[in-house]
Amino acid sequence: IGYDVEPTNFGNLVRGRTDETVPNAWGGYHDAGDWDRRIQHLNATRFLLDLAELFPERFQDLDLNIPESGGPVPDIVEEALFGLDAYRRLQTAEGGIRGGIESEEHPRYGELSWQESLMVLAYAPGVWSSYWYAGTAANAARFLEPIDPERAEIYQKSALRAMAWAEDELPMEPAALSLRGRMGLRLAFWVIPLFVFGWLLWRYAPRLQPVNGRLVRVGCSVAILLVVWRCMAAIADDSYPPDLRRAHLVRDGRNYAAAELFRLTGDRQWHDLFVETSQLVDDETPMFEWRSHDQSEAAWVFALTERDGMDEALKARCIQAIRREADERLWAGEATGFRWIKNLWRPFGIGCPAVPDALAVVRAHILTGDDRYLRGLVLAAQFGAGANPFNMSLTTGVGIDYPQHPLHIDSRFSGQAAPPGLTVLGPMDVESAWFGDWGRILLAPHMYPALDTWPSAEAFADVFWNAILCEFTIHDTIGPNAFYWGYLAARPPVGMEDD
Repeated sequence: IGYDVEPTNFGNLVRGRTDETVPNAWGGYHDAGDWDRRIQHLNATRFLLDLAELFPERFQDLDLNIPESGGPVPDIVEEALFGLDAYRRLQTAEGGIRGGIESEEHPRYGELSWQESLMVLAYAPGVWSSYWYAGTAANAARFLEPIDPERAEIYQKSALRAMAWAEDELPMEPAALSLRGRMGLRLAFWVIPLFVFGWLLWRYAPRLQPVNGRLVRVGCSVAILLVVWRCMAAIADDSYPPDLRRAHLVRDGRNYAAAELFRLTGDRQWHDLFVETSQLVDDETPMFEWRSHDQSEAAWVFALTERDGMDEALKARCIQAIRREADERLWAGEATGFRWIKNLWRPFGIGCPAVPDALAVVRAHILTGDDRYLRGLVLAAQFGAGANPFNMSLTTGVGIDYPQHPLHIDSRFSGQAAPPGLTVLGPMDVESAWFGDWGRILLAPHMYPALDTWPSAEAFADVFWNAILCEFTIHDTIGPNAFYWGYLAARPPVGMEDD
């Protein structure tokens, strides 16, 4: 899950290594400049499965020229399963799913992926990764059931084993020394004593020192305010500790897995678990709330489920939440010069607006057929296709001008052009902490006007080592982009939807 590692995940992996060899640790997708495989990449698998389910006739005959081409399963699904199978092979005998594969450090300079000389490690099985795998494998099983039942059974059994392992290993919710508990400790040990001491000085200083009493009062008042402000800032920093974040992420993964397993099997236990773990408890709760939950995937699955006896009121809330988020995204897009779309609270960059943050918009269009969602998606997708201030497509090989220097190690150090289809992270707000000192040091001497004056939507430089601009990821850019453009490409032409 990360977040609480220092300063990177490499140290934790190396310290936790064992002498056990993990067989069949191959395949899957890696991100950009290193060879890590991460459970987050399964979102690309889910996107491709969605496309195949939405447009079966369009994708049945699409030839991707992959080793599996020509079989009964569409190529786009075989591609999706290639990403999923890496984690299925990592499944332990007990059923747990390892969250990925990682080297002990970033690649050695000049080494290509097939020349890896660093120690390569597999993560220990984890509850969070097991839930996300269980849901995605159940999704695959449901799609395969009518066309390849033997393979479907493999994924279904694997999903149920992963779910059972995760349920057995599920940690208790942190006894939540969260905001309330930490605030109490701060008040008890710092704020209250200092406040009392300051108040006593403020109350009795004039008697002890009549001449400067008022000045002492003012000084004590300022000191008290500073102490209270600093303690409250510390409380805010500590109000979302790593253990609480882990608990939230695990609950969201559990909620998603339960939704997929119920849709696959109709088993009541998964329906009840979904209801129990859902945060959509009323008509106003969003699918995503910062530092609380992100149940967008689960809400989408439940919104599509047709099973007897399911909670129809909760299903209606899922659909309503999708539409409400889509409407918010459209409103945000209308306020931007180039009509790109993002979550209002998401930082500018790290893949958006290179790829529109418009998943709810697509899903709302699927659910309602309302053309305003389609129009909003088309406008938002055009930013990454070249309708931007620097007139460049942000996917290699697309259009007449696109990045020549994406952070792709194998092509760079083998003297080849980067392969087509890599969607880079794109422009980034230079004032953001995410931009990083490395990016500023690298670019600042060569930028005119000064780097910190560049508007965010123009702040892109096609420079190989600038990861925050020129890296690409499976889960932030390539997977979502494939879904958006796949959806737009596979739809019938406007006016022919009924044919």
